[in-house]
Amino acid sequence: MRKSVAALLVAVTLGVVFVWARQPVSAQQTLPFSPGQRVTLTMESGRSQYSCSIIGIQNDFVGCVRERTPGSDEREIWYNLRFIERIEKRDR
Repeated sequence: MRKSVAALLVAVTLGVVFVWARQPVSAQQTLPFSPGQRVTLTMESGRSQYSCSIIGIQNDFVGCVRERTPGSDEREIWYNLRFIERIEKRDR
């Protein structure tokens, strides 16, 4: 019986460690940007890039207002930080 309890405790401990280790970087440390900053977000191994101004950060998401281009309107978009490979700060 003691061996069963010990095995169960080890399994639970390993499960907790595994789940904690898989948390995204954003949940483990402070993000290097803040609302109001202009950034370029790179996703999909460099195939997609978006320039925007940060409007907010909630959980694993960063909210942006994309820069206006000819023929488009300014709109708010929220990106999942798990899919962003690189964030570059830009000068105002």
